[in-house]
Amino acid sequence: MANNFSCQNNIENRTSLSLVSPSGWECNAQLPFAMSQNSSTYYVRCLDQPWLTGENVSKRNVNTQGYPLTFTRTKNPLNITSINVDGKNLTFGTAPASVEVDVKTSGGLDGTAKCSYIWGNSTIDFMDTWKTTSTQVFQSIYPGTITLPIVCQDSIGDVAQKTVHFKILLDTSAPEISRAYVQSGTLNIITNEKSSCYYSTDISQQCLFDMNNASQFNGVNIVSHTISFDTKNTYYIKCKDSFGNYPGTCNMIIRQGNYESQQL
Repeated sequence: MANNFSCQNNIENRTSLSLVSPSGWECNAQLPFAMSQNSSTYYVRCLDQPWLTGENVSKRNVNTQGYPLTFTRTKNPLNITSINVDGKNLTFGTAPASVEVDVKTSGGLDGTAKCSYIWGNSTIDFMDTWKTTSTQVFQSIYPGTITLPIVCQDSIGDVAQKTVHFKILLDTSAPEISRAYVQSGTLNIITNEKSSCYYSTDISQQCLFDMNNASQFNGVNIVSHTISFDTKNTYYIKCKDSFGNYPGTCNMIIRQGNYESQQL
């Protein structure tokens, strides 16, 4: 063959077996790579027993076939294009919370990558990775600001890094009615968060009514709620948010058009 590698052949040059490389002696060479080419393949053949020289060269064993080495040029560097929780406030009704982190990558060899996160002093691979979207579900995240360094690497060694920041908030408060009014025979109530609202006109139960058996306002998990209004009735109203928080009594009582706030 036309070109030679420079090899480490002394006994002290032998490398030890590891998870990323076998034991043996290392050979190095600078290989030309044309700027116009996206990939190049080189063929390597080796002779053993380098101490045999001169007339003894013929005793060396040689590869009968060249070992192919293919190098591919990437058009774009590996990039973390998005992380679903980056910069967000995530609200939960209970703690600890379960949070799914999705990391999208592009560029590199084909857009796929192995993504890892750094937690304390440990680097841990995502459970679902080697894709263009790597996913990790964190099962026990407590309220506060979370800082999560993420490192992604593709199969040819391109690396992309990004640190994601997000907040975990805990909602244990019942929703409140911030406004109530009657318009054209319709009772409208506005809540301070997305809620489902219920009412009863049973004076005997008043605010002790069971929401599971009560009439519901139009609008589920929204902030604007409506029902047809009859001035002859007394309306006992309770609202529950998406986390199941609700007041111990009525949010509001409307007696023949008069509003009484009962919020705690």
